[in-house]
Amino acid sequence: MENGNKVVITIAAKNRGISLILTLLFGSFGLLYTTISGFFIMLAIEVFVAIFTLGFGLIITHIICAVWGVMAVDKYNKELLSKANTSL
Repeated sequence: MENGNKVVITIAAKNRGISLILTLLFGSFGLLYTTISGFFIMLAIEVFVAIFTLGFGLIITHIICAVWGVMAVDKYNKELLSKANTSL
């Protein structure tokens, strides 16, 4: 900022609805929108559940992914808002 120019960086908040739709449609792959670590954890769980329940258990894991995705979006948006408030 030698010449007095102000730099503004914008980061968009994530949408709960998009997260919910992605996780209900794609399961653990929908978690890639919100949390990478959650994707890997739920992918391993879904593979295990799919093998031992012949795929019927994936209904439950998709619901778990949806809840996890919404919670991750809320956490991300709160952290984003707190960073914005501290930098003012």
